[in-house]
Amino acid sequence: EYSAEFLRNSQIDSYLASHTGALYGAARGGHVNAIEWLHRKGAASRSSAMDVAARHGHLRVVEWIHKHREEGCTPVALDGASEGGHLQVVEWILANLFPPND
Repeated sequence: EYSAEFLRNSQIDSYLASHTGALYGAARGGHVNAIEWLHRKGAASRSSAMDVAARHGHLRVVEWIHKHREEGCTPVALDGASEGGHLQVVEWILANLFPPND
């Protein structure tokens, strides 16, 4: 029983470490709890996770990824948030990721 549980968990961990789709999907849907769980499991990701969260107006997801992950985002995040009319996300990105030159 223990060995089956261990094997199942190690297979999940291995899968998550090499596939970025799970975290991307959770970010797209705005599911912070799922992102936290995936992060604890070592889920792989790319900057596209924050990009898609911004595009869909999920500010809490953008903030969480910025605080807990290292992949960041690309200018696509700002473009997507702007196109979607997500003003709070646009303002947050500008203030935290692309601050003005002093």
